[in-house]
Amino acid sequence: MLKANYLSFFNKKDLTNGIHGPILCAMNATEMSPKAKVRLNRIKIVSEILRVLSFVCFLYFGLCTLFGIGSWLGQGAVMKDTGNPIFAPQYHNIENIYLVGCSATLGLLAWFGFKLFRLYERGQLFSPGNINYLRKIAGAAFLLACEASLATAFKNPNHHAGELSTWATLATGAVPAFLILFFAWIMDEGRKIQEEQELTV
Repeated sequence: MLKANYLSFFNKKDLTNGIHGPILCAMNATEMSPKAKVRLNRIKIVSEILRVLSFVCFLYFGLCTLFGIGSWLGQGAVMKDTGNPIFAPQYHNIENIYLVGCSATLGLLAWFGFKLFRLYERGQLFSPGNINYLRKIAGAAFLLACEASLATAFKNPNHHAGELSTWATLATGAVPAFLILFFAWIMDEGRKIQEEQELTV
């Protein structure tokens, strides 16, 4: 009988608010407790600070990337005009390419962090958007690990120790990326379970 009456309500909030008016002794199911409000405010404050720091890092690495590309192209132009082969090793230096690639990847990582912390600042803790940006952060972290391992491989092309160092560098960066991806998957599954429980009477 109680279950049938529960399902007969047009809006489940009527269980606490009443059909013909609010019930004074009942608490709205959507109202947040004082302790929860304090915790949410702490999350918003910390997220705001991290969002600003992420944006500053994005600007810094973006400028580093543009400066690196400009310097790279400038060295190539000087080499073309003068024909001096002394500029050739600088223009084709794999280390310069690695630095530009890392700066661009770190800028991308900072931008994804900025978007993620902005969602947290708005109070969206377990939304699909959070999970999406966590996956993007994991992808950018894995890309950064690949770039670092490739740079290590080019530095030591013919040494067994260099090969071990390359795999160690890749594993060091890939493990945190997979952990972030795994955490995002757990959050997504937990969100789906919560939604299914809310729909289940």
